Amino acid sequence: MKKQVTTNVRIPADWLKVSINDIMIMVTATINDVEDYVDVQVREILMPGYHCLNILPEFHSSFYELVEQKCMDAFTFKIDLEYDHEYYCDYAL
Repeated sequence: MKKQVTTNVRIPADWLKVSINDIMIMVTATINDVEDYVDVQVREILMPGYHCLNILPEFHSSFYELVEQKCMDAFTFKIDLEYDHEYYCDYAL
């Protein structure tokens, strides 16, 4: 199953070179869920101003992990909304 999700991600101020406050970015990603493998393909990251250049090098991998995790959370939430709770009951008779 392939779905596109758009979500907001809060980047902590201590990950940035010159920021006092946390910044909010918007991320659009395509999530491909095939059996046991989940692939997150980030399509677009919108950051205010020039903050993309201000992420400290030691937080680059943490930044990408956070973005991917937030996209997965949005994907899970979207799937949960589409789940038919009356048709697929969670208890066994």
